[in-house]
Amino acid sequence: MAEKIERKVPVLLRGYINRSLATGHLTEKSAENYINDIMLFFKYLVMVNHEYHSLENVSDEKVLAEIRDEQILAVTKDDVWGFVLHMRKDRHLKDATVKRRINAIANLYRDLRDQEDLLTSIPTEGVKIDNKEKKTPVFLTQEEWEKLLDTTARVSRYKARDICIILFLLNLGLRRGEIETLDAADIKLSRSGSYIHIHGKGRKERNLPLNETCIEAYRTYMAVRPHAATESDAAALFLSNRGKRMTASAIYKMIKHMAREAGLSPEVTTHSLRHTFGTNAIKIGTINQVQKLMGHESIATTTIYTHISDEGLTDIINANPANQSRQYTFTETERKKK
Repeated sequence: MAEKIERKVPVLLRGYINRSLATGHLTEKSAENYINDIMLFFKYLVMVNHEYHSLENVSDEKVLAEIRDEQILAVTKDDVWGFVLHMRKDRHLKDATVKRRINAIANLYRDLRDQEDLLTSIPTEGVKIDNKEKKTPVFLTQEEWEKLLDTTARVSRYKARDICIILFLLNLGLRRGEIETLDAADIKLSRSGSYIHIHGKGRKERNLPLNETCIEAYRTYMAVRPHAATESDAAALFLSNRGKRMTASAIYKMIKHMAREAGLSPEVTTHSLRHTFGTNAIKIGTINQVQKLMGHESIATTTIYTHISDEGLTDIINANPANQSRQYTFTETERKKK
């Protein structure tokens, strides 16, 4: 990351990323995503300037050669809207992706205005992307996740590890990045109450209680956990067959592979298992409890799971004991006129 910041990005962007990392506003993973999104915007500016047909014609070296501080500070709202149009029309990207990239650009320019005092206004002001593609999260039924576990136990070469990961996703609602960063020391087993320490998104940490299923899966995996390849990998909880810390990408691919082997929908991913946890949790706990368990910064994010409540409304009404009470016959009596 340090090498990428030093050599592959313009000076003003480098300063912003370094400040954000130092203050804890960005994690290294988030910083890498911001660099990619902002550099794509700078590539777009070079592409337009030279009337190239595609962003693929613009290298990082060309961006460094042409996008200097003065070009960054001279960006206009028209440039930003042009980038939005390019993302939507030419690259056919979803609104959620476009919105993410505009947010990355906006954060850079806010920093240049507020921290560097180089701008009085920012070019993204008023550029709002309405994400109209909100979809009900993909989640698994009990029959589906049981099939996923059964298939993993049958076909996986590393079944103890993979089953443990799946059960952590289903029982704890973890993100795949949180699975990746887990260390063996993050698991605390105790008779008074076992828990797991999660290194969450945006450097936010939380402790989650472990149920018996997770504890048993953890112990089963630890009994066959491979030796770490290096001293730095030794701390990692989940290791690859080569003894390296298992990456978020590898976890994603494992879940996709097992879901495919189980005959489940191609849309099933690691996030589907997290959604399955949220879907089940909202039926039992309050929205605030689910927000805390899943590490959502905003409760608005947690509300995506409240759609499940609507699906069960009829069952709740019909199951009400009052529905089984005796039927009353009402006879309307007319009042006699005096």
